Amino acid sequence: MNKTIIQVPVARDLRDKAAVAAEGLGFSSLQETIRIFLVNLASGKLSIVFEEKPIKLSSKAVKRYNEMLNKIDAGEEKLYTAKNGSELISQLYGHKNKLQQDISKKLRKKNKKSPIT
Repeated sequence: MNKTIIQVPVARDLRDKAAVAAEGLGFSSLQETIRIFLVNLASGKLSIVFEEKPIKLSSKAVKRYNEMLNKIDAGEEKLYTAKNGSELISQLYGHKNKLQQDISKKLRKKNKKSPIT
C-alpha cells in the first residue's frame, strides 16, 4: 500500500481535546479517528450533522412547565384547537375567534352597565 502523510495545522489545545474525545469514543488514537473519518468520507458513507446543544431549563422553569402539563392533563387548562391553517395563524397572532369575540362583547357591555366602585 502506497502511504502518504497529511499535515493539518491545528492548535495544540484543539489536538489535545480531540485526542481525549476520540479515546472517550473508543478509538485507540486521534490518528485512528481521522483515518476512519477519511475512509468513510472517501466512500460516501459519511453524514455530517451540525446540531446545537439543547437548551437546559432551570429547575424553576421545569417546575412551571410540569405544573402547566399537569393542569392540561387534568383538564383544568383550556386548550385551543384550530380547524385549519388560517385559524391557527389567527390564534398565534392573538386574534379572537367568533365565540371569543361574542364573549368579550358581552363582558364589555356588562362592565359598562355596572361600574366598579
